[in-house]
Amino acid sequence: MEPNIISLASQYLTPEILAKIGSTLGLDQSVIGKACSAAIPALFGHFANLAATPEGARKLYGAVTEQNTNILGNLSNAIGGSAQQGSTDSGLSALRSLLGGTSLSALTAALGSFAGFRQSSAASLLGMLSPILMAILGKQTAEQGLNSSGLAQLLATQKDNISSAMPSAFKDMLQSPAVDPGVRTFRRPSDLSAAREQSRSWGALPWIVPAIAAGLFAWWFIGNRPTNVAEQTRPQGVQTQESAAVGGVDLKASARKAVDNVNTTLEEIKDGNSAQAALPKLQDAGTELDNVIKLSGQLPEAGKKAVGGVVAGTQSATTQLFDKVLAIPGVKEVAKPQIDSLRAKLDTLSKDHARL
Repeated sequence: MEPNIISLASQYLTPEILAKIGSTLGLDQSVIGKACSAAIPALFGHFANLAATPEGARKLYGAVTEQNTNILGNLSNAIGGSAQQGSTDSGLSALRSLLGGTSLSALTAALGSFAGFRQSSAASLLGMLSPILMAILGKQTAEQGLNSSGLAQLLATQKDNISSAMPSAFKDMLQSPAVDPGVRTFRRPSDLSAAREQSRSWGALPWIVPAIAAGLFAWWFIGNRPTNVAEQTRPQGVQTQESAAVGGVDLKASARKAVDNVNTTLEEIKDGNSAQAALPKLQDAGTELDNVIKLSGQLPEAGKKAVGGVVAGTQSATTQLFDKVLAIPGVKEVAKPQIDSLRAKLDTLSKDHARL
């Protein structure tokens, strides 16, 4: 019988460990517990989605087998220690490589909105959890002698466990009418009993949201829907009544494409030479953002807010990518002017979202 990876996570992420994570991030226990109740199944769900293809399974297998599983026996000392920031940064880098920058940004935005804290804190929490969850998978892989396809099969058997652990409030966010019909939830009677069983496994954490979702979130398993998640956190009236098209140009789609291109291009920069090669792509994205800024002046207020929301929902992760790239030796001299220009354009658009 395959182990329940959510239950395994609860064994390692005890109330004491979660309290220490909260202390490290400057968050109350109730807040960190609520956030972890969504982040843990969400990350495992993304891993299951990634492993559903042979290439994704190989990529995930490489990441989990490289992860040091010894951290599982020393979490109390590892969390909050002198190496914590480096571990968090490495965790975020691994997630960005596995999930893609845009998908990670969307998850960060959704988690921050659900738990009620800043996206920077949500990103740090994901970076702290990532090595732990990958170590759990790495330990299972080693103990069972799994290859990449075996890991994929293990995760495929966990989808009911993952879905039943998802908090109902987070489920409600993902079930918003703003989510495309193709990624709406579906229910099965067996999910109800699974949810009740999973609620008992997390019973030791009194601050975890007690309501467990009764549906399998297809969103997590059939593809990444970053913009939908970011958008659905906006007020319902804005979601259903906004208009973001000018002269047949969908400015939300244009902004989304430009931000995606920025994030993807930044991820390709490893040194000065790759930074030089990336400049034309960054310049093209900047031109696209200029066009969005110009045309958005013709939008109604709700439309401006909608376009700005596309940028605001991913800006934290994009900013982290900017800073990471500029810290690479030989890159700052090449790319800083273009990155500064992109920062200003993104700030202009996100201010429309915050101001209205």
